[in-house]
Order: sequence, then structure tokens, then C-alpha cells
Amino acid sequence: MRIRMISRISPVVLLLACSSPLDHTGSDAADGSVVGDGGAQPDAVVEAGAESGADAPPVMGAYPSGPYGKAAGDVIANFTWQGYVTEGDAIATTKAYGSYSLDDARRSGRKYAMINLSESLCPGCQKSAGELAADGKATYDAGGIVIEVLCTTGFVTQPTKSDLDAWINKYKLPVTTVKDPDGTGTATLTALGQREQAYIVDLATMKIVKVISGSLTGMTDTSAKLGMLELHKLLGK
Repeated sequence: MRIRMISRISPVVLLLACSSPLDHTGSDAADGSVVGDGGAQPDAVVEAGAESGADAPPVMGAYPSGPYGKAAGDVIANFTWQGYVTEGDAIATTKAYGSYSLDDARRSGRKYAMINLSESLCPGCQKSAGELAADGKATYDAGGIVIEVLCTTGFVTQPTKSDLDAWINKYKLPVTTVKDPDGTGTATLTALGQREQAYIVDLATMKIVKVISGSLTGMTDTSAKLGMLELHKLLGK
């Protein structure tokens, strides 16, 4: 995994929370999504990338070409973010602040990545952050990558670096945590369509394997919890 200082901008990654546990959703939707109380995923175009499996060789060559999408089976676009890259070994803000992309994740040598989208005032997102703090390291140890994307603060405002630092430090997040680059608005949220949603990506192909809608209210299981359960299944852990 590569990280560069902001003066030499490079790309970044994400994850969303679900509303009901993966083992209790009954059946997945026809498009491969798992739906909680957050509802089904709308169709949209996205950019994103993630890290491949622990026993896989690093992926080389160009990032897969489009068309890109946000449904299960679609290739995800190569999103670029700003933030902190960590592998579960330390709180994110103890690492260098820089630029990170899904292509960086793709070249990591890991198999799957989970991208989670959060908003600072969303109860479900706050619950997701606590679950990422509790179980994020185990997901890295299993061979996966977790990317927490803070999309907005106060539901409409693009986060600053200070907002990102506060989010990480409040929940002591040991996972890669990022925001959209300054000046781009809520680009990731606009492309993917919903807070409290997680995307699991096969890093060998950059195709979306699962889209998981979480609990916006925090009353049921979150996208973080459901996404990590699914990620562990895919990794055989």
C-alpha cells in the first residue's frame, strides 16, 4: 500500500453501514445488494478501488477501464481521497496525512476491500464507527482492507482535515479513514448515493461484490458490522 504527502497527491478509499445483520436479511436482492432499514441501493456511477488478498500477488498494470457503476457486478471507479492509511495496527491519525486511491488498494496484495460511507451526525454512522474501532484490526488480520469515508458533517458540509481528525480520534479508528479532496464537495456520496452503505470490492477485478445498506437510525445492525461479516466470509475466516 502506498501513501504520499498531500503535496504529491495520490488516491483514497471507503465503507457503508447496514441496517440488519447479514445472517438475518433472509435473501439478497437480485442485484447482489443486502438491504437493511436504510433501503435498497439506487443506481449510480462511481469511482473506487480497494486492496487485494493476503495471499494474492500485488496487482500491476492499468486500472480497469469503464464504464463504472455502483451496483453488484459493476467495476468501481478509481476514487481518490485525502486522509490516513493504517492497517489496524494504530489509530489512523498517528499515520502520515496524504492522498490515497482505490488503485493504491488494488496494488496492495490483498483480496477484498470494504468501503464505508459515513456522516458525522448520522446515528447509524456513529454506531458503525464504534464497530470499526472494535473489529477493524481483525478484518485487516484476516487479509481485508477497510476504508472509512467521512462524506459530510452536519449532513451538507464537506469535512475539513480537522473534522476528519475529530471523527477518527473520537472513535479511535484503527482503519484507513479519508475524505474527498478539498474543493470537490461531496463527490463520493454523490457518486455512490447513500450514507450508512458499504461496498465490498474484489481487488483483482475492481468489481463490486456486495452493496450493503445499513441502519441510518442505528437501531439495527450497521453497514460496518454487516460488511465486515461478509468480508470475513469471502476471506474464509
